[in-house]
Amino acid sequence: MATVEMEVFSNTQLIVMTILMFIGGEVFTSMIGIHFIRSKFKTELDKIASSHSRLSTPNQPIIVDQIELEIVTKSSPDNSKPEEFHESYLGSTDKNLRYLSMKYLFFVILSYLVVIHVIGVIGVSLYLVVIPSAKEVLKNKGLKMFTFSVFTIVSTFASCGFVPTNENMVVFSNNSGLLLMLIPQILLGNTLYPSSLKFIIWVLGKFYKKKEFCITERKKLKDDPLNFNVLNIVLEVISAYGNVGFTTGYSCKRQLHAEANCEDKWFGFVGKWSNEGKIILIIVMFFGRLKKFNMDGGKAWLLL
Repeated sequence: MATVEMEVFSNTQLIVMTILMFIGGEVFTSMIGIHFIRSKFKTELDKIASSHSRLSTPNQPIIVDQIELEIVTKSSPDNSKPEEFHESYLGSTDKNLRYLSMKYLFFVILSYLVVIHVIGVIGVSLYLVVIPSAKEVLKNKGLKMFTFSVFTIVSTFASCGFVPTNENMVVFSNNSGLLLMLIPQILLGNTLYPSSLKFIIWVLGKFYKKKEFCITERKKLKDDPLNFNVLNIVLEVISAYGNVGFTTGYSCKRQLHAEANCEDKWFGFVGKWSNEGKIILIIVMFFGRLKKFNMDGGKAWLLL
């Protein structure tokens, strides 16, 4: 394409090139890949759902008296939808969770793709309308403003580098505003795409928080928050996993509701945990000691 003059292409040919660049973009191809993975999981879940429905709904014999009284009821197959089965029966399975994750991630990427392109096209079009010098360039070359805006944004976002002018962006060297508008498109479509996607997921997670559970130390977290804070618990667990032995200890002076029989002892913070919490920490210590056997899918356990 570097040896071909871009201005020889007609408006229809530019539209076709725009579609090809859009399809070949990194963001679009990643979205299609996620769609295929999601379809694969859905097929597997449908097979599990159909096999479970056959096992859970045996054929019930029809009594002759029911036929004579005309009270035979026929179960409608529409009442058992695969989607409802997935949500209820397979809601906690790994495959269903991955399917739902892929489903929502697909729509997040689709929204990201559409919003960035729409904002870019609107921004470039407004710039061409407001700045007469940039609009004059398109007029002299016989280019439509909307086609130029869409083509340039799609090409920039897909990291193609094509512009429907023979001089590329050199002809807009005096229009620094247009160049500054295209820089975010380059970054968001390539280098900053993973970071931007992770940021969007993080923001959505702030609005749609999942339920959190505390099993063993929930009462002490509520009654003694200064000692049983998240940092102290995390440090204790990480120290146990690494078999290090660091601890923040426990101080009776930090209790919000002072206990008369509380006495500072020279033992670790875990000494104030419940028996269930101590058992969990012991299991964490074993996992930390045997972590090399969990690497590469537990290959270290295989006898050679």
